[in-house]
Amino acid sequence: MRSFNDFKDASAVSEAIKNGELTPVDAVQLALDAIDRENQRSNAVVYVRREEALREAATLTDLSAPFAGVPILIKDLNQHLEGTPLTSGARLDKYYVSPSTDFFVQSLIDAGFIIVGVTNVPEYGFKTQTDSVLHGDAKLPIAPERTPGGSSGGASAAVMSGMVPIASGSDAGGSIRVPASYTGLIGLKPTRGRTAMGPGSWRGWGGASIHFALTRSVRDTERLLLALQTEQEASPFHVNPLREADFAAAKRTFKYLRIAYSSYNPYVKQDSPEVTALLAKAVAACRANGMHIQEAIPDIGQRELYRSYMEMNGVDTVGMIHAIEQNLGRSVSADDVEPLTWSIYQYGRLLPNYTLENSIALWDQAAWSMAQFFEDYDLYFQPTTSMSAPIRSDIHESEDLKERMRHYETLDADEQARTINEAYSTSQRLTSYSWIYNVTGHPSISIPIGQNSEGLPIGLQVTAPKGHEDWLLACAAFFEARGDFYQPSL
Repeated sequence: MRSFNDFKDASAVSEAIKNGELTPVDAVQLALDAIDRENQRSNAVVYVRREEALREAATLTDLSAPFAGVPILIKDLNQHLEGTPLTSGARLDKYYVSPSTDFFVQSLIDAGFIIVGVTNVPEYGFKTQTDSVLHGDAKLPIAPERTPGGSSGGASAAVMSGMVPIASGSDAGGSIRVPASYTGLIGLKPTRGRTAMGPGSWRGWGGASIHFALTRSVRDTERLLLALQTEQEASPFHVNPLREADFAAAKRTFKYLRIAYSSYNPYVKQDSPEVTALLAKAVAACRANGMHIQEAIPDIGQRELYRSYMEMNGVDTVGMIHAIEQNLGRSVSADDVEPLTWSIYQYGRLLPNYTLENSIALWDQAAWSMAQFFEDYDLYFQPTTSMSAPIRSDIHESEDLKERMRHYETLDADEQARTINEAYSTSQRLTSYSWIYNVTGHPSISIPIGQNSEGLPIGLQVTAPKGHEDWLLACAAFFEARGDFYQPSL
């Protein structure tokens, strides 16, 4: 065995460990060897827990947890493991080490995983490409000139290249789903409140952000969701727990679900032809299965809502920078952070004090509109992205834009408006189908249903009513059983 691509998925690794075919030490060593070999190609991993992971594997005797002994990588952003560096892809946090383990990472440990390292992210997760000044670009393993996405780009690249069979991620606007689409993985963003938050933060980006993982199979995704779902009294968001029987029932009754589909996209003039063709293929497959499926679009004013998403991000960034300044004992300057971070911070500082309240009101109205939409439909099909993985240099910021972002506070009002819109434009384009469900809190998944003419993966995004990840995974299982999954690996 050279990598975890020799296994079907994390469940297969778990079975091999439980059956005695593989020891936890063997599994961890396989991960470490694959990281050493493959990270030069992808720059997916920024920190390795070599001695700690081997020690934890050697002392593991209880194999009853669902993923006991299976190696995993965690994300270098808001996923704290005591004694482990957490840089957030930022030079300001280059030497930060987590003083304690947060509830989500603890839930991974409780599920049996052994954490072998930390994956690359863009600075503070602000981009849909992973290109921090601190750690450099993460690269798509099968085409290094292209991006594996972001902000969970290091995670997606690591799983695609076989470093680990599964990697954790987080999603505040598509940061699990978009990388999954680019790398041929399953990327589930669960219902808001499904997985653990806290104790340091309970509502990342106003509640837009949620933790989960990038996986290779439906059974991994289902088993992981059952293992990680939680009910936290302190959480501002709650959702009814799912049972194993719910997933089984959803698969039996999948053909009776009502499906809407659309490629409506106010941010991209035209999807790539392969993306359009694969959406049509998914629709045709459901029709051939006797399902009720028709074109429909939720009644949501997306441009106004996206502006509120930008504003929430700006306000959140002001709070983040203020906390950093308190810890540093000094002010943060434009030289301390990347131009995008600085411009978002300055943008947030200039927003009126009623911005947060107005944004929350818009988000709640959007959630109500989606609830009305789901009175008529059970699932909503869209492309995950309008294109396959783009070339990294094509989506890097221009020097002119960087210069304006560095001096954002000195620009006049018109130039500020132009600059902040350009600053968000790339991520807006790359997440044009995904961000809205972070705002509304609905579960949404990217399923690897095909490829373009260059052999690059393309995902189908499926969204469901809150609490119905079982319907999403029944849909994924339908396409997986048909043999539609396209999952290239090295």
